[in-house]
Amino acid sequence: GEIGRLEISRNGVVMRSQMPVPVHYGNQQLRLDALRMVGDQVDLSTSGTIRTSADPAMNLRATGTIDLALLSRLDPLVATQGKAELDAQITGTFRRPLWRGRLSVRNASAQFGRLANSLSAIQGTIVFDGTRGELQGVRAESGGGEVLVTGGLRYGDGSGLQFNLNGTVRNVRIRYPEALSTWIDGQLNWVGSVRSSLLEGRITINRHSIAPPNDLAQVLFSRRKSTVQQTSSPFLQNLRLNLNVSTAPEVRLDTRTARNLQTAFDVRIQGTGAQPAI
Repeated sequence: GEIGRLEISRNGVVMRSQMPVPVHYGNQQLRLDALRMVGDQVDLSTSGTIRTSADPAMNLRATGTIDLALLSRLDPLVATQGKAELDAQITGTFRRPLWRGRLSVRNASAQFGRLANSLSAIQGTIVFDGTRGELQGVRAESGGGEVLVTGGLRYGDGSGLQFNLNGTVRNVRIRYPEALSTWIDGQLNWVGSVRSSLLEGRITINRHSIAPPNDLAQVLFSRRKSTVQQTSSPFLQNLRLNLNVSTAPEVRLDTRTARNLQTAFDVRIQGTGAQPAI
């Protein structure tokens, strides 16, 4: 037989079949020869079998592309661009699916709210095996420097998506306020879930520079006048911070009127992503 039209809606994403779907049923098993579902930001093709029961068992092959702009539906402050390519074998049951395959990203970008830095040239792969995923070759560019990410993901058992990620920051330039440029390195660990997570680690400041025609007094005054952007993002509210920020030995500050001013400090930033505190 065949299904004339199939429509699936989940979390605001609507996908529809592109043509009648051939199906075969026998011995309590449903076989799909080719099912292609297309939405505004999703194009997925599936084939395989589903065994009918109280908790149906699957053996499906899934391939296709996903527009990363979908992440903005999870948090409107997140602006992402690019495509992710999926190639996976899905087994297990509807309640406990098991994934084996790859989700690859090439030349993607991400911006969160009004943060000074965005991520560009994002690339890498998540390799899935059962209920776990391992990041491989994940890197991005930011502020003329590089960000490398390793670690893994875990999902299922009613706990949702959990992660334990390690980040290496190399020579990233941050312009905040706009006249002040700061170059940093860092080692970070981010663990938890979207509902509750902890970001901790160490950030080292390697260099400061103030762009002409500004001077040090103007930059310090602008920092006092500026305020942290208030946001109702649940993600930032549930992101706890424990960061040590310090200058490297003999860090110098260059200004319009002076060069090689020596600076030194060592502070700990705690609180949350929505309300950081020193």
